[in-house]
Amino acid sequence: MSWWQEGSRNQWLKIHKLPDGFNESTAVVTHAGKNNQETIDMAVMLGVSLTRYMPGHPKIALGIKGMTDENQAALKGAGWHLVLVGGWRAPGNVFSMCGDSCVDVEFINRFQNSWERLNAFRLPLGRVLYLDATTYVTNDVSHLMPMNDYGSIGMVPSSCKQSFRSGVMLFRPNLEKYRLMMRSVAEMLAGNATKRSDDQIINSAYQGRIFALDDRLNCISDSSSEGTDACSESCFTKVAAIMNFNGLPKPTLADSVQLMKFEEAVASGSDGLSAKMRRSHLSPFYCDLIRNKELLTKPLQSILSAINSACFI
Repeated sequence: MSWWQEGSRNQWLKIHKLPDGFNESTAVVTHAGKNNQETIDMAVMLGVSLTRYMPGHPKIALGIKGMTDENQAALKGAGWHLVLVGGWRAPGNVFSMCGDSCVDVEFINRFQNSWERLNAFRLPLGRVLYLDATTYVTNDVSHLMPMNDYGSIGMVPSSCKQSFRSGVMLFRPNLEKYRLMMRSVAEMLAGNATKRSDDQIINSAYQGRIFALDDRLNCISDSSSEGTDACSESCFTKVAAIMNFNGLPKPTLADSVQLMKFEEAVASGSDGLSAKMRRSHLSPFYCDLIRNKELLTKPLQSILSAINSACFI
């Protein structure tokens, strides 16, 4: 099996029109999905932040075949080299074949897009810094990225669980690890294995080979409510390097009501830690959103123009 069933590494780089340097330096990779407006615009903003803080690193956005030309153009405009792969969906007749033993539809709908990001582990690249499309770089991160050994992976540990969060990962692509993880997905879809999220699958595949990254590389901020939870506050007491907008809706949702709520949350203040985090970390994102409005998808551009958004920093 070749890396992409498209020949050698050099042939793959040529097919996807990527510079030769992509297999020599640490490439930043994200998964932009197919045509979800929130996700596309979050990936655009991630690209903007990477151009500012990691300008020398190649950027690859994985997308699903069938992505519209407009969404592809938005990602490319933010500096992403787009690589489209096939979408993963359980066969339509899978439930009739295995009955109650099948994994339930709700679980599949929640995690199938996350499983698709596992494609990052078979990229023909030397080293990958994987960032969820929901992340946003706020400071220089180069001094926080140690060189990892072959066969290992760097992730930020969860402060509330005995595991690691996969929203930010530093690794060398490994085809055998990719096969192992895809086997886990296949067994689960067939009802032959316990249901596991992509986080759990990655943690299992690299068990004993995970090293902890600095928690400043994955500061969780719940964009849907009060800023963040107690499990994630510690990294915000430092200078965060990468934010991860957890929860729904994302701050890029093209909805005037939600954007106005987000604007109000950014502008509000109190003496609480969460409010300070909103001001110090959400405000720069929101201002960046406004300043780079022309790079965003047309639905979000239209909403931002209609509500006459203002920057508070």
